[in-house]
Amino acid sequence: MGNLARPGRCIFNGRDEVLAAGLLMGAGGGIGTFYNLLPELFVEIYDAAIAGRWDAARTAQGRVNTLIRITLDFPLFPAVKQMLVETSGTDHWIRAGKANGGMASSRSQLGADIHEIDNAASRCGRLLDEVAAIMGPTITPNAAEPTELEACT
Repeated sequence: MGNLARPGRCIFNGRDEVLAAGLLMGAGGGIGTFYNLLPELFVEIYDAAIAGRWDAARTAQGRVNTLIRITLDFPLFPAVKQMLVETSGTDHWIRAGKANGGMASSRSQLGADIHEIDNAASRCGRLLDEVAAIMGPTITPNAAEPTELEACT
């Protein structure tokens, strides 16, 4: 179909439950919460869609959707939302490796600031970043910031 596709542009599908449909309509990829939890299934959907194997893409999408439904039966997302409500936050930008107002900032593997709740996991991440900086590039991921987002092919 490719109705969404435009030369020099890349449209990302934003709902985990409909990646296959988004790709069918011309999206160049997707962004979603469960992509981090089930990367192999989302790669399977993408690969099948790119190859024009829409039945295989739909089957993999069905497996993803089943896992999403099961996960949503548990109070994970309401708990995370409540943590965000209870975090005081700050009006100031938090530099990578710092914390303020219950919020912390770290760096993505692309070198971008990522803001998160300041908890044991974020403190551990900051500690690992400090160790990586001391150890040097032998264990540091490629943190070069992209200069330009390339359009999907």
